[in-house]
Amino acid sequence: MVEKEFYCELTLQSMQGELLSDELGMQILTASSGTELLPLLDAAYQVRKKYFGNEVQLHMINNAQNGYCPEDCHYCSQANSSDADIEKYTLKSDKEIIDEAERAYKAGAFRYCMVFAGRGPSKKRVEHLAQLVRDLKALFPIQVCISAGIIDKEDAQVLKHAGLDRLNHNINTSETNYPNICTTHTYADRINTLQVAEQVGIELCSGIIVGMGERTEDLIELAKTFRELGVSSIPINYLIPFEGNV
Repeated sequence: MVEKEFYCELTLQSMQGELLSDELGMQILTASSGTELLPLLDAAYQVRKKYFGNEVQLHMINNAQNGYCPEDCHYCSQANSSDADIEKYTLKSDKEIIDEAERAYKAGAFRYCMVFAGRGPSKKRVEHLAQLVRDLKALFPIQVCISAGIIDKEDAQVLKHAGLDRLNHNINTSETNYPNICTTHTYADRINTLQVAEQVGIELCSGIIVGMGERTEDLIELAKTFRELGVSSIPINYLIPFEGNV
């Protein structure tokens, strides 16, 4: 009963827009293995119910370019530091991307997200992506998302004017832990990408990968960062070690 009341109180605070303290965050994330799970699940469901009811949205991802990335993100099979055995291919043709968007739409997808390997797009690539967004929006009544790496405000404005609904750019870990997972770009580079997208009115999607040497305090720091940035969607991933990554 104590746990149920505790989680109900946290739920009310959350839905009223109150920021939970770091101490409460630690209490939740370091709970013992004997903690009752159902009260926690019910508390999470109440938040979900308020904002989404019992509906789900289908998001389809198209890995439009795979491999050949110059970055050294230690967790990634596409990194230049990885010798993982993966299928590498350059950018798919516009026809392939549009055909796959059509399949996503016909399958009932609410959003179609194109993912491109690399540090970030050139100005020429940004214009190409913008045209793809325009074509997709003209053909299908579907939300369009892009994950293309590091961009600046000029790039964000071009994509916004083309009709881009959402930008995915994962932070992955805390500022403190970031130098341990990547050295070819910085945490600040990623934050800046999210900030410029938000400034021009693009919705944000940014997630984390748990299991890369972070502390519990890092997870709490990340949660507050997402809140400050106004991130709408937060994918929570778990590192799956594989042969060939660092």
